[in-house]
Amino acid sequence: MNVRRQNNEGGGQRRPSNDNLVKGAILVLIAVVVGVVILANFDSGSSSSKPTTSTTTTIKGGTTTVPSGGITVPAVTTVPAAGAFKVVVANASGVQGAAGRTTTALKTAGFATVDPVTATAKITVSIVYVLPGFEAAGTRVAAALKLPAARVQPMPSPLPVPTLNGAQVLVILGSDIAK
Repeated sequence: MNVRRQNNEGGGQRRPSNDNLVKGAILVLIAVVVGVVILANFDSGSSSSKPTTSTTTTIKGGTTTVPSGGITVPAVTTVPAAGAFKVVVANASGVQGAAGRTTTALKTAGFATVDPVTATAKITVSIVYVLPGFEAAGTRVAAALKLPAARVQPMPSPLPVPTLNGAQVLVILGSDIAK
C-alpha cells in the first residue's frame, strides 16, 4: 500500500492569512491602550503619590508647590561651606569698631572675611547684600548674625561701600546688632 503525502509549496508550513495578522495587531493595540489608561488612573484617589513630571526651581528656603500635580515639596538649596566665599562687613551703625568686632566673630565661626569697611550712609536695620549666585551664602551669614533670611538682598548699584575687597557677601551693619 502506497500512501502519498502532499507537500505544501511554502516549506511544509501554512502561512496565516492577512486577516489573522490584522486581528492580532488590533488586539495588541487595544491591550496597549487599556494598559496606558489603567496606569494613568492608577491610585487616582491620592494626588500625593501620583507620578508627575516637573522642572526644578531654586528657591530661597521654605517650600514650593509643583503646579502640575499640586504636590508640596521642600525647596532644595545647596548651602556652601562658610569658607567657600568671602564676607566684608561695613559699619553703618556709628558704633566705633563694630564692623571689626563682627568681622572677628564671623572669622571665628569659620567664614572667610576681608578687612572691614565703613558704609557710605548710616542705617538702623542691618542688611546682607549678595552678588548673583551667592544667595545661599548670604542666608548662611544672616543666620550666623541672627538676622532673618528676609534681610538677604541682591547687591545694589551703586554699592553702599567704597569697595567689596573681593567679597561676594556684604554685611551692612546697622545699629540694631552693632556692638
